[in-house]
Amino acid sequence: MLGIIDIMFLVFVFVTMFFSFLFLVLYLEHRKRDEKIKEDFFPTVSVVIPAFNEEKTILSTINAIKNLNYPNLSEIIVVDDGSSDKTRELAESAGVKVLTKENQGQKSFPLNFALPHVKGKIMACVDADSYPEPNSLRKAVQFFKDEKVASVTTSVYVRNAKTIIERLQSIEYVLIVWARKLLELLDSIYVTPGALSLYRTDILRKIGGFDDNNITEDIEIAWRFLYNGYKIKMSLDSEVCTGIPPSFKDWGQQRVRWAIGGIQTTLKYIPKLFKSKESTLTFAASFFVLSYSFSIVGFFIFIYIIYQKISEFLYYFINAYMMGTGVISRNALNVITVPNIFATFGLVILILAIVWVAISYRRTGRNLRGIGDLFDLILYLSLYITLFPAILIYATTLLLMNKIKW
Repeated sequence: MLGIIDIMFLVFVFVTMFFSFLFLVLYLEHRKRDEKIKEDFFPTVSVVIPAFNEEKTILSTINAIKNLNYPNLSEIIVVDDGSSDKTRELAESAGVKVLTKENQGQKSFPLNFALPHVKGKIMACVDADSYPEPNSLRKAVQFFKDEKVASVTTSVYVRNAKTIIERLQSIEYVLIVWARKLLELLDSIYVTPGALSLYRTDILRKIGGFDDNNITEDIEIAWRFLYNGYKIKMSLDSEVCTGIPPSFKDWGQQRVRWAIGGIQTTLKYIPKLFKSKESTLTFAASFFVLSYSFSIVGFFIFIYIIYQKISEFLYYFINAYMMGTGVISRNALNVITVPNIFATFGLVILILAIVWVAISYRRTGRNLRGIGDLFDLILYLSLYITLFPAILIYATTLLLMNKIKW
């Protein structure tokens, strides 16, 4: 008779394989589509850069924007969010518009502060440590030919990955780029990353700007667009490199913040899902919630399996010792290595993950080079992704304790 853990595991496997095959179908559908878009549409664009103590990167970011191959760039606005370093002075020396305000924490505040000043029909948001490729803007704006498109996201990649935690994030970002492109086929992009995302200015103002009560404004605004019946597109050919947390501690703090913001957004919109007839949010929200939920379920199943195997081995070890038989024997090894349903389906999921990585790298034009990259990939699939459930659990605890900070 199946126990509760067995049932949970089978449900976990079913959902995981369902989404794996769904994305495979979406991939096959994407291959049929012609992604070449005629570049003949150039609305006015204002680029907004929220910056807090970014003196090391702000000039490089401004220069990258100035080098954009775009004929109708209205303005570059740097919002100095109460910096205590030379961010404001450096931005002013670059000859761009600089707005100064007191620091209030999360990024939604400087973005909303800039919104009334934006002149362009499109507002492009760029993080102060991000560097768009020259043709990224002209490719992305073409999606706004559709009046229902409220936002366009881009392909965000890691810049100068050196440490192990940076290299693991580099793999993750490639997978995220391709997953987001496939979610576009279902009108279900659920985040517009700050490294480079574009918004139709009038729609952004119409729905009230960014949510100052959510610490991940890029997730909440995407859900709000979908809830109100607007579309979000993904410009795969628009590339931007961004800075990432260089240490495990910084990475953990960032991911906890992302998780809290995701939970905040979920709690805000799930009760509203059936109140809007125009909403395209249903699948995006369902995918998001299932990803979070089954990540935690999978984590506890993994812990249970490890606990079970260790318990079985210790039981055999102790009894064998007490009976005076050989402790290290074929039976002892069988306790650890005997194939079962957990191992079988676990292997299937691992194979699907490897296939997904291969497809993602191929479709984004990235390459894994050498034994070092292979080692990083193994580490990513075996260890890195198992950290996320622990982060989700910790983030949920902080949210329940109302310990929320940027």
